Amino acid sequence: MDTNAVAAEYRLAHWEQIVRAKIDSGLSGKAFCSQEGIREHVYYYWQRRVREAACERVTLSLPNSKQISAAPAVRFAEVQIAPVATPNSISVTGNMQGTLHIDIPGLSITADALYPAEQLASLLLTLVRSC
Repeated sequence: MDTNAVAAEYRLAHWEQIVRAKIDSGLSGKAFCSQEGIREHVYYYWQRRVREAACERVTLSLPNSKQISAAPAVRFAEVQIAPVATPNSISVTGNMQGTLHIDIPGLSITADALYPAEQLASLLLTLVRSC
């Protein structure tokens, strides 16, 4: 890995921490940036880069994932809206061996104690933001 790539990874990791701090603060983007002395447009630039990197990590970690074209063809399709999951249809279980299983209609996530917590947090954050 060359020095430019290492520097880019370092900057991305630094801004991931800042984006997480903003989310944890509960402040608006404007208020957080003002408090931290960050230019708002710079924050939103890096927030987009962090989100893109998180999506890329999730895509690459999926089994049998195919690369998504950078410029997909524009197509329209009719969409049927499914009923929203009710709390009774969401199941979260765990066991003493450190296995976590989340089951929501149409989505199932299972992670064991060896799965990196940062990746699980990034996956869940990406899913929450996409809803």
